[in-house]
Amino acid sequence: MTSVFILDDHRVVINGLQRVLETDYQLEVVGWATSVRDAKTQLPRLMPQVMLMDLRVPDSRGLEEIVVFKGLAPEMKVIVLTGYSGTVRDEALRMGADAFLSKGVAPEEITSEIRKLCPADRSDRSANRLSERERQVAQMIAEGLSNQEIAERMCITLHTVKTHVSRVLSKLQFRDRVSLAISWEKMSRVQAD
Repeated sequence: MTSVFILDDHRVVINGLQRVLETDYQLEVVGWATSVRDAKTQLPRLMPQVMLMDLRVPDSRGLEEIVVFKGLAPEMKVIVLTGYSGTVRDEALRMGADAFLSKGVAPEEITSEIRKLCPADRSDRSANRLSERERQVAQMIAEGLSNQEIAERMCITLHTVKTHVSRVLSKLQFRDRVSLAISWEKMSRVQAD
């Protein structure tokens, strides 16, 4: 499952993109924002694999935001999806964008571009991708502990647990805790081999 974040200042566009993307079972919209400020607060928590980004957002500095967003989520692919064209495309790619699409493209071109940037590869679902703390959290999820119980056991805040859980699910491409718990024993055995 490829996680996608949308930044656009028009809710109609966001809603349309969500409907288009979620017709592809391999894509999941995990968040959206109508301002750069809101996007900056969500990205470190959600750690999406792909961001669809409009350049014409009122509080945006345009192409400079690509660098900022990549700093917040270093492994995230950025697709600029905008009404701009011409030399803006080349500049966006120089600033670190992974792709540039016009808002006039067919919906399937958007999903196709995302799949090209993030091919579905279940072999990437490995406990080795997690930090030591994230592995501990994943193990406790597999044991059936709640976020509150994990926080108490690890002596960390509930907010920190939620951040770890979100990152574990995102890195391992699981939609929810249950699917992680079901697969965790097998994944950790593979890591030990």
